[in-house]
Amino acid sequence: MRWLPFQLNPDLPAEGIPRQEYLERKFGPGHSHSYARVAGVGREVGIDFAFDRITVQPNTLHAHRLMLYGARQGREDAVADQMRRDAKALQDAGADIVLLECIPAELGKQITAELHVPVIGIGAGPDTDGQILVLYDVLDITPGRKPRFVQNFMVGQQSPLAGIKAYVQAVKSRAYPAAEHCF
Repeated sequence: MRWLPFQLNPDLPAEGIPRQEYLERKFGPGHSHSYARVAGVGREVGIDFAFDRITVQPNTLHAHRLMLYGARQGREDAVADQMRRDAKALQDAGADIVLLECIPAELGKQITAELHVPVIGIGAGPDTDGQILVLYDVLDITPGRKPRFVQNFMVGQQSPLAGIKAYVQAVKSRAYPAAEHCF
């Protein structure tokens, strides 16, 4: 099996940066009012966003490099096995959830089947216990190149609320993520 990595936030330092700084760099000053609007729309569809709890925007380079280096060395399966062991170790250490980001769908399915805590995916295939898609991607307001797992839920919608409802329905019906969104 060929495992494909994808890196988010390639320009961030290894330790990440404060979330506010990241948002100002990406969207410019004065973006904070959008969180209030998004939180209000989220409440309307049963999602209680806790944006204030996001304090650091991480650089995910090292996590995603594992699969690339494994592929170059012909050791993708060994890297996938280690990721499964690490997920189990996180669960055994008391993690309430495990978040899988940008990994092959088959690996996401395997890890989900092996754990008893909820497994949430962002670019980890349709077989995790839950899905995350950044709201800016749901509403198609992220500038530039979009990751493979992104779907624009504003297509055919008249409002951001309708786009969010379309995302929630697509996840609940398991229409999203589809094969074209998976690694």
